[in-house]
Amino acid sequence: MPSASAAPLDVLRRCARTDAGGAIGRDTGEGQYPWDLMPDSIMTNATVGKVDQAPQRPVLHLTFKGTESEYTVGPDVPVLANGPGDISLLKPGGAVFVIALKHEDGKLTSARLYAEKDGIKPPM
Repeated sequence: MPSASAAPLDVLRRCARTDAGGAIGRDTGEGQYPWDLMPDSIMTNATVGKVDQAPQRPVLHLTFKGTESEYTVGPDVPVLANGPGDISLLKPGGAVFVIALKHEDGKLTSARLYAEKDGIKPPM
């Protein structure tokens, strides 16, 4: 979804460097967390408050846990939305991002995963 498509009450998740500012969302993952994408990176989960169209690029006003932050979003920044999927999205060689819980017996379980669709890979 282009950043200009973000609308109030959308929930966003964003990987960012800690010096880039931040904000977060209205689900159980609301907040900012250390992330292993690159050194000093964080994951931000936020609810969109409003979107201002600045001369160079959109500015998203994001809220989480009673805090508001602003993100300036460049044209090269992927902004994606979650949607329903099914097992047909899981293909050999396809990119996936899985959030899993490791049990004492070593088995992994997951309540959700993100899968590549139409050539768009999960950015996490």
